[in-house]
Amino acid sequence: MANLEGCQERVLAGRLQPKRQRHAKCCSGTGGYSAGWVFVIGALLIVTGVLVLTLIESKKARAEVAATLGSSVVRQNALSQEHRAEIEEINKQNLLKMAAVSKDHHYEMENLWIILSIAEQDLDAALKVASKATQ
Repeated sequence: MANLEGCQERVLAGRLQPKRQRHAKCCSGTGGYSAGWVFVIGALLIVTGVLVLTLIESKKARAEVAATLGSSVVRQNALSQEHRAEIEEINKQNLLKMAAVSKDHHYEMENLWIILSIAEQDLDAALKVASKATQ
């Protein structure tokens, strides 16, 4: 109210000034700017505020994506090492099984050679007996 009273006093004191000057100095409330400029400036401030908030949110999102990606890489490396260790263990087990099978095969072959040598001895003995019987 005090502002309006001061404005009225200025208007009364300045009756000799042209109407346009009196209006621009005291009654517009915008310091002489037209309503269109006030709207444009307000809209620009709002747009700037929205852009700043969007920028802040995008930085937060980038940080979250970077953190998620980092943890994903670490987790993937850990799984990869775990799988390598499992593969090495399976390879060791397979080598042990192959060694056991090879040992069994070698033992079987020795037994077959022994049987073959016994069979050859029996054949030789049978041939000697047959040859003595024919003589």
